[in-house]
Amino acid sequence: MRFFQRFINFSLIICLSAPLLHGQINTEKLRQSAWEEGWNVRVGLDLSFRRGNVEKTDYLLDGVLGWRRGDHLVFGKILGEFEDASGSQIYNAAFVHLRYNLHLKTPITPEIFTQYQFDKSLKLNTRFLIGSGIRLEGNVTKNLYMAFGTGYMWEQENYEQDISLTTPRWTNYMVVNWHPKPPVSISNTLYAQPAFDEFSFIRILNEGSLRVELTRHIVLRMTLNYRYDSDPMFQLRKYDISLTNGLEVRF
Repeated sequence: MRFFQRFINFSLIICLSAPLLHGQINTEKLRQSAWEEGWNVRVGLDLSFRRGNVEKTDYLLDGVLGWRRGDHLVFGKILGEFEDASGSQIYNAAFVHLRYNLHLKTPITPEIFTQYQFDKSLKLNTRFLIGSGIRLEGNVTKNLYMAFGTGYMWEQENYEQDISLTTPRWTNYMVVNWHPKPPVSISNTLYAQPAFDEFSFIRILNEGSLRVELTRHIVLRMTLNYRYDSDPMFQLRKYDISLTNGLEVRF
């Protein structure tokens, strides 16, 4: 059993409109990890910086914990981000996600999940949610994998100025992983979460990525993130876009 899989990620953020922890987060990459029987632990560090007219440094520390035993899989992620500009802290956020999957002898997988986070850039003091659903997945062709998920989640948010919001949501997602030829892989994950009592109150997250394995230990990657909130708090913008280029070194 490989107990620890360690990696160091060095990322240069080319264009960033929103920090990485903004609102919704794509947890699909965790599920697609090669979980071995027993415990799995992974730790990563990202550093981005800008110099010139803007002096800014961003640190991202994340940890992943997973446990697999037969058809049972539990995995979680802890993520924290700190950003400072000209020596002053301007952003901090944290995120904890835990999910359980039961792998049946069919294409359908039941799952249960919960999440906690805060995000000062959104003036979000706390966000807690819990939910469950089903997932349909499979290989369309030798090089193309797709998955669809749907379920119910209960969401409780507490913002600055003593504002609280409780929302039951219909959570849906679609995953596409395409490997046209080695060493190139392309993936895209789309989440759509309308409120049950008001379908126009919807949150959308789309993440697309391109990975090229240069060697066994070095991977070139590019990720495009788009987040949309139809009714953001405090007159914030409805959307955020980020583009990240990175080099991953594994050992």
